[in-house]
Amino acid sequence: NAFASYLQRSNPGSLIVGTVRTGKALPWLNWRSFRRLPLVISNTEWWCRELQRRGLEREKLAVIPNGLSFSWSWSDLRRLRANVRHRLGLEPDQPLLINVAGFRPGKRQEHLIRMLAKLPTFIPWRAALVGDGQRLIGAQRLASDLGLVDRFIFTGALDDPAPFYAAADIAVSVSQEDALPNFLVEAQAAAL
Repeated sequence: NAFASYLQRSNPGSLIVGTVRTGKALPWLNWRSFRRLPLVISNTEWWCRELQRRGLEREKLAVIPNGLSFSWSWSDLRRLRANVRHRLGLEPDQPLLINVAGFRPGKRQEHLIRMLAKLPTFIPWRAALVGDGQRLIGAQRLASDLGLVDRFIFTGALDDPAPFYAAADIAVSVSQEDALPNFLVEAQAAAL
């Protein structure tokens, strides 16, 4: 995106398209490119409004929401739910929360852990935190320091988080850097 306008000028006759799908601040080169490109695709209407606010014409903006890179059948989800919950030692009515995200500052898993620590102790919740990254060890240490290590399931990175979506009851996100995270799209597809 930062060099898209350069690519457009260097390749006359080619269609170079810009994309934006983050909640992070964009570098100035991205904004310059977006103004010069014939089309910018976003995954949310919010970004389209923001791009318009910054001077881009609505006619050159398009929204393509995040899609799913996999498909589940309801029978698969029900089968997985029972199997995974049994493997995790969960009672049938015990609430399982899920968060799928890389462990980096803007995803705020530590904030989520502190929020869950405030729940009444009689609620038998568990939380699966799926992902890996630079802040994973700090999140694990925080859960331990708060005496909640038995409440959290840190899975690390998974190629297929479907079993945890199937086992979960509630999807939770406290991210401050997402426009429309794949996690929430996938959670909705799993009826969370």
